[in-house]
Amino acid sequence: MKHHDDGWRDWDAAPRLNPATGVPRSFMEMKMRDSTAIWTKSIDLCSREPLAGIAVSQHFCYLALQVQNSGRGDADDREAIDRFLQEQAVVIGTLAAKQFWQEHPALLTSLGEITNPR
Repeated sequence: MKHHDDGWRDWDAAPRLNPATGVPRSFMEMKMRDSTAIWTKSIDLCSREPLAGIAVSQHFCYLALQVQNSGRGDADDREAIDRFLQEQAVVIGTLAAKQFWQEHPALLTSLGEITNPR
């Protein structure tokens, strides 16, 4: 996906530094509340196209699960991951429905005729 990292623009413009090194933190060193906020922004930007949004969401869900399964982080990180995964389940479902209706607009007409007979 061409724009899957577009949510990082603000972070890249003013990254938080690792106090020990003075170098910008890598995404592997970030708190998950920061990562998930950036990931969510990337997903939102890609979601203009439902399939792109779904793919980007699944990509970041995979990364979140990798962190979760590694045991890395503290209680705040685990909470951020849990919240992100729950939110993304809804996002993916919504985008999948949007994609379905874009692919099958005639069904909307049929449903309208069934629910609002003349």
